Amino acid sequence: MKNLIFLMAGLLFVSSLHAQEDQEYQIRASSSDGTRSDCKAIVIAPSGLKLRSRPDFKSTTIVVIPFGKEVSYGCDASLSQGVPMVYDADSIAGAWLRVFWRGQHGYAFSGYLGNGILKMDKPFYLLAEEGAWCWDDSYISSDYNYYGVYPNADTSSFVIKKLRPLFFSRFEYGIGGITFTLQQPKPSWFAFASREPFSEGKFQISKPKPAPLNIWNGEPDQHKKTDIPRTNWEIKIKMDTIQENDDTPDVRQRLIIRDKKTGTWHYLFDRSIYFHAWDLKWTGDIDGDDIPDFMLDISTGHEGGMMLFLSRNPGKWKFVKLAGMYFWGDCC
Repeated sequence: MKNLIFLMAGLLFVSSLHAQEDQEYQIRASSSDGTRSDCKAIVIAPSGLKLRSRPDFKSTTIVVIPFGKEVSYGCDASLSQGVPMVYDADSIAGAWLRVFWRGQHGYAFSGYLGNGILKMDKPFYLLAEEGAWCWDDSYISSDYNYYGVYPNADTSSFVIKKLRPLFFSRFEYGIGGITFTLQQPKPSWFAFASREPFSEGKFQISKPKPAPLNIWNGEPDQHKKTDIPRTNWEIKIKMDTIQENDDTPDVRQRLIIRDKKTGTWHYLFDRSIYFHAWDLKWTGDIDGDDIPDFMLDISTGHEGGMMLFLSRNPGKWKFVKLAGMYFWGDCC
């Protein structure tokens, strides 16, 4: 098909740290080494991107390029030497690029051109505002509700607000990682996108006393346990021996949640997620079913992440399920 503009780039988060319980796929425009004149990018503005006659926000609009369409833009060695940065009416930073689309050419603002769009096929995604650095955080769909979560002054409660996200791309020596903002004076403590609506408003949280995180020796504290407030649950490490094919057995730490009253338990997440340290950040009823939900901070020597566990529809024999997660790293 002539209009097939997306190329499958492979599984999202292929490293063990980034692996999720279900598979996700990343759709990308073709890449470039920065020296060709036919670099590709994808329009990430849901309302489309204006192709203008001159590099000016007030100049004539030639055409509005629809969301998700692939364009070519002039990129050569001069991009690595820096180009003038400008800001649009939403304070998004970018540069004017010479863009070609369906036989037409003009200028487009790079803030709304990205190197890919992540396909949304799960009911829930945990997100971080302005989080693009080593990878994208560009979950974009009109079929989802987007919410920001904000702490009150003493962080004894959180407020959920439904907001319209603004997606943009960082422009540093070419098209950068895609992220978003909820256009608030202060970024949300965390954000999420959900197919099912959540109730806006305030919910109380409990913050357990933080335990020391020793992430540099590569060995977790096997005896560490954390009680989840207002429940009989505890979180602890279980050491598993994993035998894959004829390889040497691998002893790996896994987190479980256990009901101390009944003794029943289940794993919190897939064994492919590797971690050195973990901590319970807060617990509270974010999904409104009168059963506690909670967030974990997990980390390795160079990367870390947040995981949100919800009690809504956890599945058979489970207390909670991993609803979504995001990660960051030092790009070493």
